[in-house]
Amino acid sequence: MKRALRDLLSFGIPLFTLFLLTSEAKAQCPVVIDSIVTTDVTCSGANDGSICVYYSGGVPNYNINLFNGPLVLTSGPQSGNSYCFTGLGSGVQDYQIIVVGENGSGGSCPAAIGFTTVDDPAPFTISVSTVGESCPDSNDGEASVTVSGGVAPYTYSWPRFPNTGSSISGLDGGNYTVIVTDANGCDQSQAYTISTTPDWDGTFTGTNITCFGGNDGTITSSGVTGGTPPYTFSWTGTTQTTENLTGLSAGSYTLTVTDAVNCTHVFPTVVLTQPAQLTLSETHSDVSCDGLNDGSINVTVAGGVPPYTYTWSNGATTEDLSGLGAGNYLLSVEDANGCTGNLSVTILNGSSLSLSVFSINAECNEANGSIDLTVAGGSGNYGYNWQPGSVTTQDLSGLTAGVYTVVVTDNTIGCIDTLSVIVNNFPGHEVTGVVTNGTNCVSNDGAIDITVTDGSGDFSYSWSHGPTTEDVSALAPGT
Repeated sequence: MKRALRDLLSFGIPLFTLFLLTSEAKAQCPVVIDSIVTTDVTCSGANDGSICVYYSGGVPNYNINLFNGPLVLTSGPQSGNSYCFTGLGSGVQDYQIIVVGENGSGGSCPAAIGFTTVDDPAPFTISVSTVGESCPDSNDGEASVTVSGGVAPYTYSWPRFPNTGSSISGLDGGNYTVIVTDANGCDQSQAYTISTTPDWDGTFTGTNITCFGGNDGTITSSGVTGGTPPYTFSWTGTTQTTENLTGLSAGSYTLTVTDAVNCTHVFPTVVLTQPAQLTLSETHSDVSCDGLNDGSINVTVAGGVPPYTYTWSNGATTEDLSGLGAGNYLLSVEDANGCTGNLSVTILNGSSLSLSVFSINAECNEANGSIDLTVAGGSGNYGYNWQPGSVTTQDLSGLTAGVYTVVVTDNTIGCIDTLSVIVNNFPGHEVTGVVTNGTNCVSNDGAIDITVTDGSGDFSYSWSHGPTTEDVSALAPGT
């Protein structure tokens, strides 16, 4: 530090005043500056320096004044033998200190004058060198700091990052700041920029597949930007190499873009979905009995995109059908996306009863006819109703000639069949004969010639003496 004493006249005290002091005043004077302790500024340009003045001689009160260019500071009356000025900068020149004390007789001692300097530390500067990103979003930018001046050692702060060294790496393109602090706690900040080509940007919108198993999906780009055009495009899931894709099936598609300087960027995967497969299933009831219309079809539709529309081959447009006769029924179902599914259902004819009979006609106008009924088909659990007479047995006997009608009901499934049977009557036959007697009582030349009328015409003959012919001859007398 610089210190110098200057002539009292530099303070402007008239010369004659110094020699008009009384002898008593001289006994208390002079006021002497014993020492000046200066604390320099910690950081260049700061105002945290101080000057402490230690003095003796004279008697209180003392006034201490500090001058530096336009700066004038005064202590005010002080009774002690020291005073400190704080909050000082380095100033524009040396600080001048003037201490004035009393002489004990109501006057003042000659002023004591001193000089001192509050020094700035050497200012320090920082410079930042950078390496830009090699590719958009590559995050490989670098920065390093060179420091001159200040008081070593230095500490480094890279806002937004935990790094504390003099360099940093892994930076994205953009604007940053570094702060360097020296051993006195002084800091300097410096902005720096990591250069880069424009960041990659682009949005890809997928259109899902309309129908299960289809390939009408698309991916549309909002437009790829960033890097250095022109670009090449490579997709997973397809061999297409364009920015926009068409004719896609369900799946995942990821785009890798490579620019003119071989920088690459992988965009978020686009997933295309498809509806669940449109499936049709059914349960149906066949016609219960031959000829009826009580069949039904209950359809279940799953998958696709509801709502569904239904078109049946019989013109119906409902999901389910009832009141059906035997036959084939075709259903086409279309969902909200226009996807279709088809179903074929066959309604079988119901059980049919088969009736057959063996009948024996009545003969000779008597009640000796019969009907033997055989039933096939159905469940085997039958009910019978014969008319006339409301007879409920399967077979009939003791019948006279006439028409007999039976209604057979399957008691389990309700099927009915009807059959009419005619029992005819064969009337009795008439026998007439011509007897030719023998020529004498011992001859054996008698004969009988008979004629049979009515009846069925199919007759057999049995004579008491054995022959089976219609007529007999060579008869001996007798019966």
